[in-house]
Amino acid sequence: MFSMLDDHLDPHQVWVDHVLRSSHVAAVALLVWDILITFDDEVRYIWIGGKYSIPTVKYLFLFIRYFAVFVQIAQIIFRRFIQVRFAQPSLALCHAWEIFDLMSAECVLVAVEILLMLRVYALFERDLRMAWFLLLLLVIEITIMTFLVAYTLPNMHFSVFCISTSTPRDVIFFCFALVSTQSLVWIFSVYKYFSALRAGWGRSPMMRLLVQDSAYTFAGLILTVLASGLIYGLVDRSLFSGGAGWLLTLMSCAGCRIIINMHDLAERCGNAPDNDSETKPVQLTTVLGMLGTCEEFQTGTTEHTTDTSSLTLPDAAHLHC
Repeated sequence: MFSMLDDHLDPHQVWVDHVLRSSHVAAVALLVWDILITFDDEVRYIWIGGKYSIPTVKYLFLFIRYFAVFVQIAQIIFRRFIQVRFAQPSLALCHAWEIFDLMSAECVLVAVEILLMLRVYALFERDLRMAWFLLLLLVIEITIMTFLVAYTLPNMHFSVFCISTSTPRDVIFFCFALVSTQSLVWIFSVYKYFSALRAGWGRSPMMRLLVQDSAYTFAGLILTVLASGLIYGLVDRSLFSGGAGWLLTLMSCAGCRIIINMHDLAERCGNAPDNDSETKPVQLTTVLGMLGTCEEFQTGTTEHTTDTSSLTLPDAAHLHC
């Protein structure tokens, strides 16, 4: 709804402000809806915990889910506060909020990427070379993001609503860095999936879930970046910042579902009848999905080997729930 204050402002700025506020409300609605429909799983797997619950993953889940909610609600409140409190907010205030907005989205994205990278690391049998490569990839992405924020921010101009009215073209590198990291993680997952197919265990529930989760996360990121790019080029550059809110929401939903899905699969596989209890598929699922120190998995071969320096994949017969 338009306020009386809007009558004294540039109509275009007012329109952009209302579009972005509506976009943030829609993003929050989607996030809250996702929380509500998965809250029973959250209580069972995260709050109550189970035999496959790992504290590190629990804290990662809570950060991905509720930090995203906090940032989205803060966006709505800040927009309204700016409109009511300031006739013309200071440039420093707008810069500070833009940094908070962008880096908040990046923090949630990095948390989700860590989940996906840990699973790739496990799929590659905990190869240290892969671990260092993935870590380097993450550091490069964070470095590029930080540099771009520092480089583009001084060239940005803001409206009375602290909305950027001249988003530089350099933001394309921001999008490129996001897509590049996710693309490589997706390629590694697909490569291991086809390797598993050739080995005879690629159609297991665990492998299907890994590829499915990676695909959904990758698709959500690509769609957000593509939509933001089209809006930037064809509609209005001032609306580009709305993409950060949707990126935050989609990555939050994806990250939480990755954890919930792996807990669910671990529980289903763990409860499934198995003649060989020492090699239940939950052992592999737990390591791939939760990436914790699973003593049961480390001694999970039929011979109970005590050498845990390498990760041995069980044969195909033990990978089906």
